[in-house]
Amino acid sequence: MVRLAILALVLLPSLSAAQVVDEREVSAPTTETLVERVSYWPGSKGGKVLVKQVFIKNPDGSLIYRYNRQPVETQQFHRAYCRARGAEPSRGDGILRGPDAIGGLSCSATDPGNGQSGVVVGSKTEPMAQSERRSSQGDLLRAAEYVITVAPDGLYVPANQNFQLEGDVLYSSARAGQISSTILVDSRCSYEQSDPVAANAAGRIEVSVTCIVYEKRKVPTRINACIPYGCSSDEGSVTTY
Repeated sequence: MVRLAILALVLLPSLSAAQVVDEREVSAPTTETLVERVSYWPGSKGGKVLVKQVFIKNPDGSLIYRYNRQPVETQQFHRAYCRARGAEPSRGDGILRGPDAIGGLSCSATDPGNGQSGVVVGSKTEPMAQSERRSSQGDLLRAAEYVITVAPDGLYVPANQNFQLEGDVLYSSARAGQISSTILVDSRCSYEQSDPVAANAAGRIEVSVTCIVYEKRKVPTRINACIPYGCSSDEGSVTTY
């Protein structure tokens, strides 16, 4: 049984192109079916890391990720990932869907800040060229309630290996309720994050999904987000090479 959430790439060099290294269903004390999945993710400092995520399996095959149900090592990985972005792990439910979906996670910050969408490929994070779009939405940032979404766009990601995409959500809500943020890649890979939002709260959510695409082509991307006030969406595309 895999005991560590994160392992060095050199431990399993023969599996460097694998989509999922290991996956198994595990019985839980409740009626839940747990899925333990170990897969390669692009490393923040280059190369790749093995990440173990524990999901709750839904009847439709989608997988629920909960931060507090993860092994200690996975929680450490998630915290480090988010703190590098000036945020903390989202504590609500994340739902992974699609045949090409490998893994996902989300980060939340209580200040809108200056988060940027991008893609993590190997050793580099490539920011999106979205400054004009953000500028045109500057008036919304001064409004009492708003939700702004920025999808990954104009990026190049490798085919036939796992890649990671991030999208941004900026919001301000005068009303308490729920905020949901979903990043979609080619309708075959998505991750949806749902969290409670307090009244008179403003913040930023960075939702991330790890996918695989087997052909070299242009791949559509989309991000949707809803707060009690209303919803917003944005579309883009990335190119596999």
